[in-house]
This record gives sequence, structure tokens and C-alpha cells, in this order.
Amino acid sequence: MDLYGGDTVSAVRSLFHGISTGFARFVKWTGFGNKTLMDYVELIVLPLVLLVGGTFVSEALNASAREQALESAQEQRLQDYLGQVSSLTLDRQLLGGELNPQQATLVREVARAQTLTALDGMDGPRKRFVITFLYELGLVNGVDARISLENAELTGADLSGAELFAANLNGTRLEAANLTRARLTSAHLDRANLRRADLTGVLLVDARLNGTDFRLATLPNSNLSNASMFNADLRGADLSGSNLSGANLRSADLRGADLTGVDLTGSNLTDAILGTDSSDAATFTKLDDVTWSGTVCPDRLLSDTNENSCSGHLLPRGSTP
Repeated sequence: MDLYGGDTVSAVRSLFHGISTGFARFVKWTGFGNKTLMDYVELIVLPLVLLVGGTFVSEALNASAREQALESAQEQRLQDYLGQVSSLTLDRQLLGGELNPQQATLVREVARAQTLTALDGMDGPRKRFVITFLYELGLVNGVDARISLENAELTGADLSGAELFAANLNGTRLEAANLTRARLTSAHLDRANLRRADLTGVLLVDARLNGTDFRLATLPNSNLSNASMFNADLRGADLSGSNLSGANLRSADLRGADLTGVDLTGSNLTDAILGTDSSDAATFTKLDDVTWSGTVCPDRLLSDTNENSCSGHLLPRGSTP
């Protein structure tokens, strides 16, 4: 059955014939009829390629300019900060001098504000420079540091191999920071945020790590002997092969942590939380080849009375599986 009338078919044929005839005349008039395929490539495709390529080049140049501007801004921020702190130190205002207690407190608060502002937005290497600079001047050392770094933005800081004996980093934000093989003996890191930080081979002997957030941090082959880790959050942390002898782990959360090969000689795990359900990989605490000698188990039993093991005594007293 013919769905279209004869007049419609004729009109469509006439339209295509007109378009075809017109295009042929246009080609003949412009001389395109004598062009080869390569001529058309050079005439049409090549300009398009140049246009697109030029756009990419322009974007790359703009990105490079933005990166250089950011680099310059960070360097200027660092230099301005160093000048400010150096001035306060040379005037002995940060070192006490002849200031009365009220004046000394004000100077410290000003220096703290300058420090927190400068660190915010700096890259990892510059954050390292600031911390080591303050440490060498004796401004962030010991219990009563002259400049408090509480809540200092040190995320992503590169402190690998840093020598920071007894440094006061209480309450700092060190998430995803690089502290591999850093030497932090007797350092103060209470309440610090070390989530996802790399502390491989770190030295934290006698360090204060109370309430510190170590979730998903990597600390294999580290030395945390005699460290105070009361109420520390170690969920999902890798502590394999580490030395925690004599460590205070009271009320620490060790669910999902890897304690394979860890030395817990003389450590205190009173009320510590460990994952005992091996079917739950996310919370199960790995305890293969652990040294338990003289260890206080989570339920306060001494491991020596249980054949040098906390097996069967991994839950806090009064809790149920």
C-alpha cells in the first residue's frame, strides 16, 4: 500500500535534485572540484586541529601560571612568617625578657595566631620547615611550650626523619602526614590527629599519646616502648612488628588493628578494646606471634598466670562477647 501521495514523492525528488545541482555548481564555481583528499584535509581538518591544539596549549599555560602564582604566594607567606617570629625572638619577647606575665601571655598568643595562620595552606615541605624552625629556637619544646600548636594545620606535613626530641605537638592535625623514621622520643602528642599518617619505623619511646587518633595509620616496625597511650584510638592501625613493651594502653581501642609480632612485654591493656570475632575482618584484632610476658590483659589478668598469654582474656572485665 502506498502511504504517500504521488505529489509528495515528486516534491521530495525535486528538492534533492535542486540541492544536488546547486552543490555541483558551487563546487565548480569555487574550483573545489579539482581538489584531492589531502587538499580537503589541509583546508578543513588542519585548521580544526590547530584550533583544538591551541586551546589545550592555552589551558596548559594557564595552569602553569596558576601553579607558579600559588608557589610564589606560599613562599612569600613563609618568608613573612619567619620574619615576624625572628623579630619577636631577637627582641627576646618570646623568650621572656623583662615582660610581665600579662605581656608575655599576649606575645605568645600573637605568635601562636601568626603560626596557625601561616601553616594553613602551606605545602608539606614548608610545614616541616616551620616546625623544625620553631623547634630549633626552643619555642615548641617541653610541657610548657612558648608557642602552643594546638589545632595547628599540619595535614600532609613531611616530617620524615625529623629530630624532634620532647617536641610539644599536642592537639596538632597531622592527618596523612609523613613521619617515617622520625625521632620523637618523649614527644607530646596528646589528642593529636594522626589518621592515615605514615609512621613506619618511627621512634616514640616515652612519648605521650593519650587520646591520640591513630585510625588507619601505618606504624610497622616502630618503637613505642613505655609510651603513654591511654584512650588512644588505634582502630585499623598497622602496628605489626612494633615494640610496645611497657606501653600504657589502658582503654585503647584496638579493633581492626594489626598487632602481628608486636612486643607487649610489661604493657598494660586494662579495659582495652580488641576485636575477637575472626569472621569480622573490619574489627578483628590480629594477634599472631605477640609477646605477652608480664602483660596486664584487658580483663586485668596478668598474662604470666595464663601461660604468658592473654588468650581467653581479651575482653574488659564485666563485658560479654
